[in-house]
Amino acid sequence: MPFNHEIKSQLAKLLATEDIIVEHKKVETACFNVHTRVLTLPMWEKASDNIYTMLVLHEISHSLWTPDIDWTKDYKIPGQFVNIVEDARIEKLCKRKYPGSPKSFYAGYKELADNDFFQIKDDKLETYNLADRATCGSRLATILIFLLSVAKRLKSSI
Repeated sequence: MPFNHEIKSQLAKLLATEDIIVEHKKVETACFNVHTRVLTLPMWEKASDNIYTMLVLHEISHSLWTPDIDWTKDYKIPGQFVNIVEDARIEKLCKRKYPGSPKSFYAGYKELADNDFFQIKDDKLETYNLADRATCGSRLATILIFLLSVAKRLKSSI
């Protein structure tokens, strides 16, 4: 079902509780810059209203709860792994703040998984980059499903 980009921009500003800047661009995935307060949403051809709602919820969660600091400097942790944990944390907080959001997260992530957005149906094990794949989908259950699928493939290749 088609949707209006302007409506998603207004939704993001309302949920973020501030006048963030919302951009719609041809990018691989959505992102939020905690320093400049710019939310970038991708202009995907085949994305539904469910997916865009889930992306807005996820990114405004960064605006509400992700601090503007670089954890990788002080703790020498790869940024991808910090992002995985942070994504799970902020989505949990979003679900607590906005009680209707779990349904939107579920519908959006289910649609992405059904369309193999996370590329976990690929049989070529060498193409897996654990942190990159897990970062694409921050929902903890999706990450765990991905990890289990990789473990299963590793076991069967031994």
